[in-house]
Amino acid sequence: MVAHVREFAKIMDQLDGVRRLPGWIDRAENAELPMIRAFARNLRNDLDAVIQGLTSPFNSGIVEGRVTELKSIKRQMAGRAGFSLL
Repeated sequence: MVAHVREFAKIMDQLDGVRRLPGWIDRAENAELPMIRAFARNLRNDLDAVIQGLTSPFNSGIVEGRVTELKSIKRQMAGRAGFSLL
C-alpha cells in the first residue's frame, strides 16, 4: 500500500497526471488491496477531470479555506456552532 500511495503522491507533487496516472491506475486496479482498487476505479470514472486536476498548477485551496472560515463565522452568528453540531 505504501508504494502505491507514495507513487500517487509523486504524481500529485510533480503535476504529472497525463503521463503517469493511467499506468498507476492500471497497477492499482490489479493490486491485492481493496481500498486502493476502489480508489483507482473511482479515479477512472472521471479520468478527464482527475488528469486536469493533476496537471494544472491552479487550484481552489485558498478559496476553500476562506469559505470554511466564513461558514464558521456564519454558524457562530446563528448560534449553531458547538459540540452538538458535531
